[in-house]
Amino acid sequence: MATWSRLGPPTRRPRTVFDWMIGVSLVAIGLAVAVPRVSDASRKRAAVDILDAVREVEEAARTAARAGDWPALEDAPAGRVPAGLSVYLPEGFAFDDRRFVLDWDLFEIEGMLRPLIVGEVHGGISVTLDTPELADEVQHLAGRRVWMRVGDEVSFLVPGLGDDGA
Repeated sequence: MATWSRLGPPTRRPRTVFDWMIGVSLVAIGLAVAVPRVSDASRKRAAVDILDAVREVEEAARTAARAGDWPALEDAPAGRVPAGLSVYLPEGFAFDDRRFVLDWDLFEIEGMLRPLIVGEVHGGISVTLDTPELADEVQHLAGRRVWMRVGDEVSFLVPGLGDDGA
């Protein structure tokens, strides 16, 4: 509390430990509210970027299938762009990132599963993510597009590549 003296402006009492503790507590409460919101927004943005990458691979695979360029769709190790598929992807597109690793697979449904999934040739895009929270966010945003989830890996089916309407 300030007091007036006869010789000048009010003087202030020195800050006490209690004053500093209140100030630090208020800052800590503000950070406790703000940090999770920033973290959630950052995770959501990363999930959107990952889903954009999955969409790019899916579009490239469909374009290659329509062109009849089956060698472009051959499997490659996780984290590596299949050599032939790279011409259908944007320049500089990578299958690995600090947050995720993509894996492209081409397969044929045979036997009992065939009646359940129309078409013969399908692609699969698996995304291995760096945290379970990011995998949760990708799965949440993708919704029904997710074909399968195992741990930190989220997979998407690219059906009917060999069909006439691919």
